[in-house]
Amino acid sequence: MKATDVDTLREWLEENRPVTVLDIRTDEDRGQWAIPGSIHLNAYEALRVGEAGANRCAVT
Repeated sequence: MKATDVDTLREWLEENRPVTVLDIRTDEDRGQWAIPGSIHLNAYEALRVGEAGANRCAVT
């Protein structure tokens, strides 16, 4: 997995490039705003309840 800066992501979205954005914020934060087409996973809640695999780190 590769990290991407916000300007590059904005450019890709404007160009309709195929990208996958994983949003790991809380449900409340996501409810305030979201990147169209992003995938939501409430990582904070998953860690709180001890969901299997929730403590794995992504490599950037």
